[in-house]
Amino acid sequence: MLEIREIKSPSEKQQLLTEFNPSGQCWVVPDLVSKKNIQQIFLQKNRVIEEDSGLRASDLWQKLLTRLRPDLRVVPPSLISGIIKTHLSESAHAWARTPGASDEMTRYVRDLMPILSHPDAFEIMEDWFSKNQSAFVRWGHWFQESHALWQILNKMGVISREWISGVLVNESDFEKIWQRQLVFDLGVEIISPETELISVLSRYLTVSVIKPAPAWSIEYRDLFSPYNFLETNSS
Repeated sequence: MLEIREIKSPSEKQQLLTEFNPSGQCWVVPDLVSKKNIQQIFLQKNRVIEEDSGLRASDLWQKLLTRLRPDLRVVPPSLISGIIKTHLSESAHAWARTPGASDEMTRYVRDLMPILSHPDAFEIMEDWFSKNQSAFVRWGHWFQESHALWQILNKMGVISREWISGVLVNESDFEKIWQRQLVFDLGVEIISPETELISVLSRYLTVSVIKPAPAWSIEYRDLFSPYNFLETNSS
């Protein structure tokens, strides 16, 4: 179940914090500073709080990955970069060995991970490219190389931290490895890949998303656009 909780003032958020149950829920924030702040608030009412009562989104994703995909381990960006450079250096394509190709490949793998991690990724994209030839001309070669690279990384059992949400969107059975209700308080730092994963999680768990709605939000619609996807999928 997915519920969007729109808040227009600090007092409304304070009310949500008052209702929050640290023993059975998890308040998810975007960064370490927010995590420390939320833990201090919880400690004002509880002498001891469990670790999972307040987590950064990246920490939650890694916990879920560890429990669902123990075959994958998160490794430093430097190792991933080295693997990508080695892979491209051995490519038969001249463009893969041009300056900046490894950085571009890293971005493509990150953005395409929700597709790359799907078991039928190549077939799905092959069909899509057949109907969108101009897209294939522009970046079809990047997809093919990204797909080949992901097969190597998956076989090695290594992954970059920033790719985790893209892998998790193709997983299931979250209710078997996570029991707490989730409250997402990501503000304007929420990103589109995370909204897709949040939507997937809501099929298995009770999920609430706090959508900030300050008076000035109308002037900066793009900052809040990721919430549009969630609102179309909310109960």
